[in-house]
Amino acid sequence: MMEIKMMARVRQLLQAIDQRSPGDEESLGLSEQGELLVALATSAYGETVRAGRAFEAHTTSAVAAVVAVPTTANLVSIWNGEPDDGKLFIIDRVWALMAASAATAGQAGIIGCLGQTRVASLAVTALAVNALNGMGGKDTRVVTSVAALDAVTGVAANWRVLPGQTGGIHVGAAATPGMFINAQVDGRIILPPGRLFAVHVFADAVGSTFTVGIEWHEKNCKLG
Repeated sequence: MMEIKMMARVRQLLQAIDQRSPGDEESLGLSEQGELLVALATSAYGETVRAGRAFEAHTTSAVAAVVAVPTTANLVSIWNGEPDDGKLFIIDRVWALMAASAATAGQAGIIGCLGQTRVASLAVTALAVNALNGMGGKDTRVVTSVAALDAVTGVAANWRVLPGQTGGIHVGAAATPGMFINAQVDGRIILPPGRLFAVHVFADAVGSTFTVGIEWHEKNCKLG
């Protein structure tokens, strides 16, 4: 059995600062399966956002949802303009906000299209790209667009329901706005350099229109 020694501070449950000294030996908490038991000392995204590598972009004009799986149609897309060994775009969250609805109760969900091959960027749509730490800078090579996808990316096989969705239920028969959908992707989709990631809203009525947004952070790491 290999012995591993780690240097770290130990925080106790009922004390603000532990009384142990650096170098004291402590046992790590393990589950019955030998898994290391840990607890987050900060919010899940705090350090990533603080460093200035987290961004968001969203549309400002509402567009009609689709009632069938699209191919090249989309509400917004982002293209990773990094070189092949550059940063990955880790998708954190996608959201949609209903601006107008059909005069009926219904439902909707967000679908996403992840390109599988390197393609040229689409015609640029000058959407605001905001740094989520509020410091501006916009040190990113993202390209935003609302143009139709290319024929290689925009195929039915590349579209999927986005994970972690809540909302999406329009109750009542009145044509009222305000329904929202939140897809907490949390890194389950990664956009490599030269690829496109696009989103659309799939609804039960063509009269429903939405604005949509994408949040992501950028990281230097290898795939595969």
